[in-house]
Amino acid sequence: MSNMCPKFRGMTGPPLAVLVMMGASSIACAKTPADVSRGDLLRTHPVVQYPRGAIDQANRGAPPGGPASCDVEVIDAAYRSIGVRGEPAILSAALYMPRNCRPLERGAGVPSRTPLLASAPGTQSKRSVRASQAAASDPVLSTFAAHGYAVVVPDYLGLGGSTYPYHPYLHADSEASAVVDAILAAQEYLRDDRRNWSGITLLMGYSQGGHAAMAAQREIERRYLDRIPLAASAPMAGPYALQQTFLQAWAGRTNGQPNVLAPQLLAYTVVSYEHVYGDIYHTPADVFRMPYAQQIESWYPGASTLGGLRSKFPADGNMDTLRQPAFAADFQDNPGNTLRRRLAANDLLNWTPRIPTALCGSSKDAIVDYANSRAAYAVFKQHGAPVQLLDVADEVPGEAPGAAHHTTYGAPLCYARVKAQVFDPLLDAAARRIARRKRHL
Repeated sequence: MSNMCPKFRGMTGPPLAVLVMMGASSIACAKTPADVSRGDLLRTHPVVQYPRGAIDQANRGAPPGGPASCDVEVIDAAYRSIGVRGEPAILSAALYMPRNCRPLERGAGVPSRTPLLASAPGTQSKRSVRASQAAASDPVLSTFAAHGYAVVVPDYLGLGGSTYPYHPYLHADSEASAVVDAILAAQEYLRDDRRNWSGITLLMGYSQGGHAAMAAQREIERRYLDRIPLAASAPMAGPYALQQTFLQAWAGRTNGQPNVLAPQLLAYTVVSYEHVYGDIYHTPADVFRMPYAQQIESWYPGASTLGGLRSKFPADGNMDTLRQPAFAADFQDNPGNTLRRRLAANDLLNWTPRIPTALCGSSKDAIVDYANSRAAYAVFKQHGAPVQLLDVADEVPGEAPGAAHHTTYGAPLCYARVKAQVFDPLLDAAARRIARRKRHL
């Protein structure tokens, strides 16, 4: 069953759809074909609602953000965006909506109003995976949505519900458009209940999501601050110095340890950039040895997750069984190498943030070197940006290998640290300002 959305005109901008969600019903909301623009919310569909107790139980009684204060409704959504050449595209996203919250207060005892948090997801090679399939244990859901944050998680081009023919992995511009348009769509959803949305928008992402979050922040600050009231951003464990990251991991080691995902991340990036730019190889065999050359394009994305593909690659991260020697030598020795130039074009250190920015990661990460966060911090700080650097390495169990700093511990630890030290204090300060204004009325 689907209902057409009645229209109303907001304070600014184009007509907005009033999206009505009724519990866990299957009512969906669709737009007329005439209403087409980037960020248009086309439809929503409720998937599941997790009670507070289920969220706590799924996290073994210790969610990263503390015991849940809210139930969380997971909603699958579709919205309008663009492809890598600006052509129209429809993407999917998830909304994690706080419901039935215990009374939440911010600074000065002011009742909490809902902020919007956009969370850019990490690397996903399985085409059909959607953010709306999140379990109650999902760290974004349990750290933020279960504590009163409305969260939107885009699935990116070529993933989830997108029919785009490929996923432009680590392509900064299309990552940015996917995230920006997801924020606009989520704002449209939240405007249905103006009393509860604070109007504050926050941004974060981990791993590939860190790269995507920084790309989206750059795009928002350049072109969208009049439509997206971005208050703070937290890119986490992302490869912001992309060319240098690949050069340093070229031998299959990062931070002095085997980078067990290096072969896959190289393969995904090469296949992606060939789709985007068309000049990385004539055939996959120019870059990859057999049997990889015969299958690699069907894996990224394809039917398997990164974990499911691990057995197809060297366990020690050795790259030489994957790539052709001539390609490997040219990449390492030739600054004009085509892949190096394309990686450099997607570096994210050539701008200066104006919005408060927190860079988080683990200094013992053996997948995406923490040197990325240090480099971004140094460059941004030198240009006067409001930036801080957070390191969660000391919170990881001492026996954990460097890969686990990235794949197991880094995300939930960074989420909890950023929430406690960056986002919550910002929301408390906003609440205090509201309280002061009310006292002076």
